[in-house]
Amino acid sequence: MFDSGGGDVDRMRGVSVIIPLYNKKKTIFRTIRSVLDQHGVDTEIIVIDDGSTDNPEEVVYAFGDLVRFERQENAGPSAARNYGVRLSQYPILLFLDADDELLPGCLSNYLRLRRQVPGLQLTVGSFRVMVGDSVEREEILPQRLPNLDRVDGDFLANQFYSDLIINIASGTICVDRELFEQVGGFDEALWCWEITDLMYHLVLQTSCVGIAASVQLVVHENSANSQFEKAQKDLRYRTRFAHRLLDKMDSVPNTQRHILLCSVRNTLRSALYEGEFATVKILAERVRNYEEDIPEIKRLCQIGMLPPLLIRLLLVLRRVFRN
Repeated sequence: MFDSGGGDVDRMRGVSVIIPLYNKKKTIFRTIRSVLDQHGVDTEIIVIDDGSTDNPEEVVYAFGDLVRFERQENAGPSAARNYGVRLSQYPILLFLDADDELLPGCLSNYLRLRRQVPGLQLTVGSFRVMVGDSVEREEILPQRLPNLDRVDGDFLANQFYSDLIINIASGTICVDRELFEQVGGFDEALWCWEITDLMYHLVLQTSCVGIAASVQLVVHENSANSQFEKAQKDLRYRTRFAHRLLDKMDSVPNTQRHILLCSVRNTLRSALYEGEFATVKILAERVRNYEEDIPEIKRLCQIGMLPPLLIRLLLVLRRVFRN
């Protein structure tokens, strides 16, 4: 394990930027260039090719020694990022997708926030979403959250907010290696929702999150070339994510549980309609403790505890009456 001792001066001596790469040959040059264009911060760039078939090394090798390029068999983005962390040397980590780009000053902004708040281990920022050449939207994080503290134009969140873990772009997550390792890194069994899962555990683990006020990242959405779009319908990942939410739900303030439990409810409903009754029963047994937080869960739990034959009959009757 990397020893990040030596105080804040040593801790902020550089940032390791980890880029998981899967069939993004057309965009990886722009992504790497955006890191090299950061000024005032020492960086290392580690690209982990997760079994690409479009020969991205032809682009990456053009950067020479400025970029470390490693390959692994296709094991998903979580495994690629964790592999990159194991190879990295700096005490601060940032995870950048291979089709996104850091805006100028992003890394220096994050380090500035850390200098202003000693001991701060996690910073995030707002981001712009592009579809093709058009701006789809801007996600301004401080507008989501009430009661933030101000720090020279930026912000601090000193409590858990569900809006601070949901819909956060990976390229805005700048985390100390020590904190990352404390939560076990990315869950390699998740090929989607792994960003939300990581933020969930990070925010629960730390007492304070720094939030850069300005847009720090451009996210380029392309649903035709997205591992998330391919993986999100797989009930295995949705179920694991739901269980990991429930593992820590008692640590979440009551006022912040609703949207997280809605995700569990949706997974429970999907498992029911897909006929995965064993999954339904296990989830129902776990989520019953939170029936008062979201009433609809109570009905789903009651159905989930019924014998499978009776559940099938209810589903048939539901389809008949709907038609």
